[in-house]
This record gives sequence, structure tokens and C-alpha cells, in this order.
Amino acid sequence: MRLRLAQAGAEELEVVFLGTGAAMPSKYRNVTSIYINRFARGGMLLDCGEGTLGQLTRRFGRAKVKNILCSLACVWISHIHADHHAGLPRWFTHSSMGSP
Repeated sequence: MRLRLAQAGAEELEVVFLGTGAAMPSKYRNVTSIYINRFARGGMLLDCGEGTLGQLTRRFGRAKVKNILCSLACVWISHIHADHHAGLPRWFTHSSMGSP
């Protein structure tokens, strides 16, 4: 049974805005990154600006971030500007080590 986005409830889908600050982070807004939690179906990361791992850790805690790293199904980079991908090296380093 396929679930349509319009029918998705809080138990099927969670969208977490980790950064919406465009090219430069500020005191209150990190650079671009959105985590889509699809729970048992794994998560998706839309863009991965610098500081994404730290934002996830602040939101979910260290223990849960380990699960997020392991269950990530997709990383989608919208375009190659640094504010959309500069967080990937740290993300991959920590995911290969198994801890944030």
C-alpha cells in the first residue's frame, strides 16, 4: 500500500529544518539542510550545509544520531554551491566511524 504525502501523518513522516540561512550561517540560522525522517523506512537528507551534524545532534542527541547515520537512505544535494554540501565530509567521516 503506497502512502500519499497528503495522507502522511506524524507517525509516518517528520520534516526537520536544520538550516535555512542561505550562504552564510547566522546566530539563529544555520546554512541549508533539511532532514526527512521516514522512521522505519530510513531518513533522507536534503542538502548538507556545514554544521548539519551538529544541528542533528542538538535536535536528537548523540545516541539517536548514530541511528540516523546508519539508516540514512539518501543524501540529495540540490546544487554544488558550498553552502549546500560543505557538511558532507564531516558527515561521512562520522558515519564511517560509527559515532558523531
